[in-house]
This record gives sequence, C-alpha cells and structure tokens, in this order.
Amino acid sequence: MQIGEFSRQTDLTIDTLRYYEEVGLLRPTRTAGNHRQYQAKDIDWVNFLKRLKQTGMSI
Repeated sequence: MQIGEFSRQTDLTIDTLRYYEEVGLLRPTRTAGNHRQYQAKDIDWVNFLKRLKQTGMSI
C-alpha cells in the first residue's frame, strides 16, 4: 500500500512516517516510480512502535 493508505491505517501522519523512515525505524520498499510501498507487516511494526512510545520510550 502507498503512504496515504498506510497513514490512514496506522493513524500516523505522513510526516511522521517519513521521519520514522529517515531515522531508520521503517524501511518501505520502493516502486519503479520511487513511491513508498508498505506491507501488512509494517502495520504490525508501527503498532509496536506506538506501544513503546506509550510507555514513555523516546524514538
């Protein structure tokens, strides 16, 4: 799925997702047109990151 749909499914802003990629927390694949492609496993990972953040851990 592309970043807009992934943003909706994870309830994170596109800017936040780009930041997570920048710091190495997410590594989406890229299409031939260089668009980010996220997988279902990435949703699980983001949900885990959100739980860690809720415990007070910093990104």
